[in-house]
Amino acid sequence: MSITLISPCFDLTNYINPTFSFYYHMYGSGMGSLSVEISTDNGTNWNQLDASGNIVIDTPILTGQQQSNNTSSWLQQSINLNAYGGQFIKLRFTGTTGSTYTSDMAIDQLNLSATLNLFTPVADCRDISITLDATGNASITSSSIDNGGSIGNLSIDLSNFDCSNIGANSVTLTATDPNDSNSTDTCIATVTVNQQPSPTIINCWDNYVYNSSKCLWENQGTQPAAPTGLECWETATFNDTTCTWDVTGTPVIFYRDNDGDGYGNFSISVQGCTAPAGYIDNSNDCDDTPGIGATIYPGAIEIPDNGIDEDCDGFDLTTLNVKDLSLVNILITPNPFKDQLEINLPLQFNGSNFNIKLFDINGRLIINEVHSCINGKIKLTGMNKLEGASYFIGACRSGNTWPYPECDW
Repeated sequence: MSITLISPCFDLTNYINPTFSFYYHMYGSGMGSLSVEISTDNGTNWNQLDASGNIVIDTPILTGQQQSNNTSSWLQQSINLNAYGGQFIKLRFTGTTGSTYTSDMAIDQLNLSATLNLFTPVADCRDISITLDATGNASITSSSIDNGGSIGNLSIDLSNFDCSNIGANSVTLTATDPNDSNSTDTCIATVTVNQQPSPTIINCWDNYVYNSSKCLWENQGTQPAAPTGLECWETATFNDTTCTWDVTGTPVIFYRDNDGDGYGNFSISVQGCTAPAGYIDNSNDCDDTPGIGATIYPGAIEIPDNGIDEDCDGFDLTTLNVKDLSLVNILITPNPFKDQLEINLPLQFNGSNFNIKLFDINGRLIINEVHSCINGKIKLTGMNKLEGASYFIGACRSGNTWPYPECDW
């Protein structure tokens, strides 16, 4: 047999933390069960509760004998009704007896307590604008759209954004009573999401294009390829101003040395970095004919009066050599001299030996020496041994092999 006891309607709309409690005595070997149910629609529907206030099915809150004898103290049962704060409720007891007469049960001191809720949550929104970061993401918190007047525990329904959210987005701000989760207030803010700015151009070839699938700027530009097929003397350097490769370099010119004398033919040349076989890096030869040309080159020994310009100075050596040793080409300094006398000759005589003779005004031979022309100069030292007077000096080109032949003065 079952018996029900239904409470009146309780108004909890302004209350939080409601708790229902009662005392009971259930002694007897044939004891049945006791259930507590709740209704939020004035008794149309009922839900069975456990001690935590959770809805259960066919699970009475008390089942079987609870006291050890009929003089045992009454026990108290409490039920948490926090989930029903702010609502209208009804409570119902359902007692079901056991199979024998020893199943009497009793309840007493029923109590429904709650705290009056004086807290009113307020949601106060403001619109904001945000920009995606370099990774294409952005996030906000509830405080980001709180206009300063919100009251309660704040939360938002949308906090993370990417490029799919670029533009205006509606975000709901919810203010919740910290003592009653059912007491809330909401407002809607507009969050405008802006695409992150294009990266700073560093290289002249940079070309950033926005990838809306990855929410990232991608550099689709590449540096122009370095030129190929350069000559060995050429170097390619990238010019950041013109965004092109500058090719610079100067080739070495090599001249054909047909006669193998170490001097090249000006009229036959090639460009390169190293001399090909049979080429040299000067063009000073005046006769590159194989065979005879091997003895004709700058600085070669000149054979007088043979009609051949062996040393490539433009003249054949004659006995008088008037063309080579003209006053225009010779400088004797200092004048007057003390310890040293210097004779300056054309550079074409470098390495040549000269017979130098010094005569006094009576024609007597004072100095008779052979000197080599070095860097266009012949230096006579020890001249301070001579008496102060006027002298005549003579210079004659002689042979280059010891013993040096004297000139036929």
